[in-house]
Amino acid sequence: MKKTHIVLIPVAFENARLVCNHIQETVYVDMARARVDIKNRLCETDEPDAFVQIYSMDEFMEEVNEDLLNFEGCFISYFKIEKL
Repeated sequence: MKKTHIVLIPVAFENARLVCNHIQETVYVDMARARVDIKNRLCETDEPDAFVQIYSMDEFMEEVNEDLLNFEGCFISYFKIEKL
């Protein structure tokens, strides 16, 4: 069964939107490959606080419902993992 994950990529990465568009609906074999692919696609950034956040759908919903997640300055996308 495929599991959907949400990814937030800060606009500090020059090509964040392009990467979000590319990974949307991509099915990865595992989380490690997803992380490597996203990292390899992103441009360098000089902003030290810029980092990619990845959430399972359950984690994402919990963070949003509890008002713990700040979307400001991020592009959002999703991908799927074939197995965990």
